[in-house]
Amino acid sequence: MSVPVTRPAPPSTVRWATLLLSACAGPSLINAVPLFLPSVYAGLPADVVAPTAVLLALVSVGAVAVPASAALAVRRRRRWPRIVIAVYAALMTVSVLSGASPNLVLLGAAAAALAAVILLWMPAARRFAVSAEIERPERARRPAGWNAVPSRAVPAPVAAASGVVTFAGAFWTIPIAFILFPGPQPGPSASDWQTVVLAAVCAAAHFAVAFACWRGQTWVWAGVPILLIAAAVVSLRVTPVALLDVGLLLVALILLLTRDARAYLGTSATRRASTRS
Repeated sequence: MSVPVTRPAPPSTVRWATLLLSACAGPSLINAVPLFLPSVYAGLPADVVAPTAVLLALVSVGAVAVPASAALAVRRRRRWPRIVIAVYAALMTVSVLSGASPNLVLLGAAAAALAAVILLWMPAARRFAVSAEIERPERARRPAGWNAVPSRAVPAPVAAASGVVTFAGAFWTIPIAFILFPGPQPGPSASDWQTVVLAAVCAAAHFAVAFACWRGQTWVWAGVPILLIAAAVVSLRVTPVALLDVGLLLVALILLLTRDARAYLGTSATRRASTRS
């Protein structure tokens, strides 16, 4: 019988820092919405549109992924978010101040990141993270069969992969909103409705794979590569913005290849059998 490892409750500074880091991802996502507007690329040469879209997509992925992953790491009692978020906040602040006109969305993200950095350097938050240096070696000395039947708690890599795939699926809902609510322009055409259906199916597939990750289903190993191939085809034949989905799915696949994720995925049947017995 395994003895569960009790963890201390995070202090209020850690809880608020996690909330602020999660809030940083929201403004960055909102700022990425114009990527789907053709007017953003108006006036650019045709051979420059695709590289520009890819570059903006990669920057947007980083602006969203860094605070989101740091929020997970803070809850896992890691120390590196203090340094990474400090650099992130400095870059966001420089980006806001160097612009010709103030971007209120990025200003809010920079302010939230700066506040999170201050909270993470508070003594209570630092003590909460430093104690993990003792906990991790103890976890590494557990027997090899410790994770043969994983607990019901979802490992951090699986939770992160599920969140990344959910985030990728949410991006496919953005063009649906622009097509269904075009403003003063005429209503959607037949081709627009086809785009809506395809985008909705793609978003639903992402959400299904994300839920399967959380549940530890084995078919995730086929679902993520299929979504990755589909996103790559769309990026090559339809719109380069789909490269954002490719990048996010690659991140999710890397997370699922970690040891804890591989031990968790595919064991749902084992857990059900052990519960019946």
